[in-house]
Amino acid sequence: MGKRPDLRWLGTESLRYSSPDGGVFSITAEGWIASAGTTPESASVWRAALDGFVHHLKGHLVLHGCAWRVEDQAVAALGPSGAGKSSLLATAIRRRRQGLCDDVLVIPDAKDPQALPSGGSRKLWKDVADFLGEPVEEEQRIQDGFDKFRLALTTGDPAPFAAIFIIDATAGCLEAKRMTPLEASLAFVQNTFTQKALIGQDRTWHMDACATLAERVPVWRLGLPRGLEHLESAVDLMEGAVMESPP
Repeated sequence: MGKRPDLRWLGTESLRYSSPDGGVFSITAEGWIASAGTTPESASVWRAALDGFVHHLKGHLVLHGCAWRVEDQAVAALGPSGAGKSSLLATAIRRRRQGLCDDVLVIPDAKDPQALPSGGSRKLWKDVADFLGEPVEEEQRIQDGFDKFRLALTTGDPAPFAAIFIIDATAGCLEAKRMTPLEASLAFVQNTFTQKALIGQDRTWHMDACATLAERVPVWRLGLPRGLEHLESAVDLMEGAVMESPP
């Protein structure tokens, strides 16, 4: 997609983000602005990330994850790029679950943890879309030469968490194992979306928010082997664990 993304502080209250496709954005807690020469397509592609940086500047916890609604609660999955977050979300949506967010999970208050609907769109690789029977058109392609497509994400109101799952894509079998609050807190730190924004900054508030969230929400390690054939069973396992286990 071009050059590597670059995120830098401008003083102590604003950020500058240079996207791989040449876009340049100035970000504050009030919102973000595209610099002259940045295309509308670039702004559309990076909207969820830019909104995530805005929430970070507001003091909200921003994690690298997706979430969907099961009845009146949220089920979330965290993990690095390529772990299968968007694929799990697409599988849940195929079951007529309501998606809440894709890739950027915003939690405004860790003491009263709720998943904030965000983004307005989701991204999906072509092979996953084909496997799940989701039609995609050429105009939905994120960028030339990039086999990933943008789909609509219709969200509703914020939802309290039923559970958060930490994806382990190195696992040899599909399994869910409850994590201790300490393990969960460390996993939240590792799966923070705004890691680069924390460099050189006071991380105390962030560490405290991760620890608080880990005490208030059931967290599971999700062993998710590679292979699209595991997606349906993984969502079954996640939603089953939520329904059958005490908080």
